Amino acid sequence: TVLDSQGTPVTDYVLQARRAESASGGRQAAGTARSVRVTAAQLVDGRMHVRGFDPGDWQITARADGHASSDTLNLTLEDDGNEPEVQLRLRQGGTLLGKVVDARGQPIAGATIQCTTSAGGGSVAVFRALLSPHDIPIASTDASGQFGCKNVSPSTYAVRIRAPGFAPAAI
Repeated sequence: TVLDSQGTPVTDYVLQARRAESASGGRQAAGTARSVRVTAAQLVDGRMHVRGFDPGDWQITARADGHASSDTLNLTLEDDGNEPEVQLRLRQGGTLLGKVVDARGQPIAGATIQCTTSAGGGSVAVFRALLSPHDIPIASTDASGQFGCKNVSPSTYAVRIRAPGFAPAAI
């Protein structure tokens, strides 16, 4: 079951699953990642029954338009045929706002902005703001150079900027 930040069931979302690290630190074999679009027509009593996942340790996340992603749920699937009851809660998202200007301080319209999570370090300056590790918000600047990446969750991120006539930049 996927709920919004107020506890109301969500009927249109994407369920993302990937294999968790094994106890020895290595990746588990076969079927390492899946993404399933879920709509109201696929729900039975408000629940989604996803089949075809191999037994083992999985990390499950849900995302939906108008919401920030859920926290990641660590789930162990046994080889006993039982389906565990899983509940994911989407977070209320924030908006990352910014402005892109050239070296003279003039706004750059039509730039493409990509916000990605970052481990930090190196020459890329990182910000503490609102971004989910499963989302890569993309926005465009308006005539005044302003942009907004919507429905993002807490994380550390880097902003990459591309604009016609300018070298790509990362901050």
